Amino acid sequence: MIAAAGIIDVMDSLEVTKKQFQKVIEMNTVGAFLTAQAAAREMVRLQTKGGSILLIASLAAKIASRGMPNTAYCFSKAAVAQMGRSLASEWGRSHGITVNKLCPGAIMTDMVKDLLKVYPEKYEEWSDVNMMGRMSEPEEFKYDTDRD
Repeated sequence: MIAAAGIIDVMDSLEVTKKQFQKVIEMNTVGAFLTAQAAAREMVRLQTKGGSILLIASLAAKIASRGMPNTAYCFSKAAVAQMGRSLASEWGRSHGITVNKLCPGAIMTDMVKDLLKVYPEKYEEWSDVNMMGRMSEPEEFKYDTDRD
């Protein structure tokens, strides 16, 4: 199971409202947890003797995005990364469920394209921090079932 949903809201931390901040946290952290929990419950119920869960965090879990006020996003993705470590420890030992996290850099999703309209200077920066020297395309993260 892959939990990849997430939103970003660019907001000045001095001006952001509690409701705006909570919206990002709710989607990115609580949404990921409830998805992982539902998958794990099914794995346990079906007695699959394990299973695999992948939580999609972000490079923003590890570094701040200078020049773009997105504290709620960075905070939430760091929480997802820690959640992955905690769930791996808990469910791996008790149920044989493998939980991993992925912290990719910017992927050219519609959300990122919209951000680049407002922050075009980020294209070069985000490409540069990626090990490939470019932003990834969503297709690069799809599992090809025909390869089995």
